[in-house]
Amino acid sequence: MYPLDPVVGEIICGSFAVLFGVACAHKLRDLSGFGATLTHYRLLGDGLVRPASLFLPVLEGLAAVGLLISAVREPASLLGAALLLAYAIAMGLNLSRGRRQLQCGCFGPRGGGVVSASLVSRNVLMALVIALAGAVPWTGRPVGWLDVGTALFGVAVFALLYLAANELLAPAGRYPPHRG
Repeated sequence: MYPLDPVVGEIICGSFAVLFGVACAHKLRDLSGFGATLTHYRLLGDGLVRPASLFLPVLEGLAAVGLLISAVREPASLLGAALLLAYAIAMGLNLSRGRRQLQCGCFGPRGGGVVSASLVSRNVLMALVIALAGAVPWTGRPVGWLDVGTALFGVAVFALLYLAANELLAPAGRYPPHRG
C-alpha cells in the first residue's frame, strides 16, 4: 500500500473534523429536537433515546478533535467511520421499512434532508474514505507553509462540495418520483 501524502491526509482529516464538529454543534444546540429525530427512527427503546441524543454528538465531537491530533488520528478515524456506518445502517433500515419521509438528522433535528439511498451510499463512501485515511501510513516528508495553505484551501473546497452535494441529493428524497 502506498503511503499517503501528508497534505492529502490533512485535507481528508480536516474535512471530516469540520463535518463532525458542525454536526456535533447542531445536535448539542437542540438535544431535545435531536432526541425527537432519534425517536422517529424507531430503532431505540424509549429509555435509550435521551442518552443516545447526548452520546452521539459527544462521539462526533471526539472524532472531530481526534482527527486533528496525529497521536490519536487512527482511532478517531475509526470512530468517525463507525458513526457514519451506524447512521447509514439506521437510514437503510428505515428505507427498507418504507419510511421515506424521515428527516436524516445529520446536522441536528432540522438539517440534513430526508433519508434516501443516496444518503446511505454517501455515508458508506465517506466511512471508507475516513477509515482509509486513518489506516494508511502517511509519508514523513516535511510540511511547509504552502502545504498548510493548500490543506486549508482543500478543506474549504470539500466543505463547499459537501454542501452542494447535499442540495443535489436532498430533492430526491423530498419529492415523489415523476411519472411521465
